[in-house]
Amino acid sequence: HPTKPGGANSWGTYSDPVTLTVTLTEALTSAPVVGRPVHFSLGYQEAHGTTDGTGVAKTSIKIDQRAGVVPLLVSFDGDVEYLSAETQGSVVVKRERPAIRWIGDVGPAAAKARTVTLGAVLSDDDAKPVRKRRVIFIVGSGSDARKCTGITGHDGTARCRVDVSKLPRRQTVAMAFAGDAYYESAAAKKEVIFDER
Repeated sequence: HPTKPGGANSWGTYSDPVTLTVTLTEALTSAPVVGRPVHFSLGYQEAHGTTDGTGVAKTSIKIDQRAGVVPLLVSFDGDVEYLSAETQGSVVVKRERPAIRWIGDVGPAAAKARTVTLGAVLSDDDAKPVRKRRVIFIVGSGSDARKCTGITGHDGTARCRVDVSKLPRRQTVAMAFAGDAYYESAAAKKEVIFDER
């Protein structure tokens, strides 16, 4: 009979792969159970592995679940030689750390409008775009500050228009993403000289 696969609590980061490992051995002799399929269920994500010569099965799952403690179930269905076995554990999923990068003042929308289009890219730690997230832009500070909000598109770019007609040409543009259940917050600043309008 195999012992229950030995599982240990682990951790991973949203959108990154996590490696899961389990050992399958005989209950009485502790000898490795070799060449058997093992099923891994991490929350709603599933993967499979096969035990090697030491009874160890490994698999990798790219985490697609929000931050928190995600249950892990590892099971062996059994066969003509061995009974089935399973064990439970968990994986602590951490939020991904994103970054904001300024992509510039696109320029005035129109001479009379006196607005400029601001842009920034929100990406994860693998430089992949973070989509459908709200980025807040603040030009200047204090009571004269101007604020606008953009939503990141398929390429992670957020844009919005803001009136800077009454502000000095040289300004600091602050960009911020508040974070959510999948990503940590991120912020950046850029010194900008706006074109004459």
